[in-house]
Amino acid sequence: CLLQNELCPLFLNRHVIKYILGRPVRFHDLAFFDPVIYESLRQLVVDAEKPGSDNATALQALDLTFSIDLCIEEGGGSIELINNGRDIEVTNVNIYQYVRKYAEYRMITAQEKALKKLREGLFDVIPAGSLDTLTAEDFRLLLNGVGDINV
Repeated sequence: CLLQNELCPLFLNRHVIKYILGRPVRFHDLAFFDPVIYESLRQLVVDAEKPGSDNATALQALDLTFSIDLCIEEGGGSIELINNGRDIEVTNVNIYQYVRKYAEYRMITAQEKALKKLREGLFDVIPAGSLDTLTAEDFRLLLNGVGDINV
């Protein structure tokens, strides 16, 4: 599409584009991928920042650890976000590390093989340095053009 100056009918999520471009994928990119999970994790951080023992108790009641239970579609089982993550409880002190690791797993680690192949395929066709100055939004506009225009 890029070489023939045509629009691509495939819309990629922001974190996928950032991965392809070699840009850092951050926690806030999760908002574009899964807004419900992003908002839930963001609220955990907000609550953890509030002073008071009620917030620590509420976080403890969630019984979160540095592991994720996968649904059947994802292969089932459990994944540890860090070494011995199943044994490490999420607290007000390590909540930031938890949300970063969770977001990294959902957006990158779980799909890394496919993301690497996408990047390799793109750079088989286009010179690697030709996209260095583009942001994720610039690249999306090149791929997909502008959406609906309301005059």
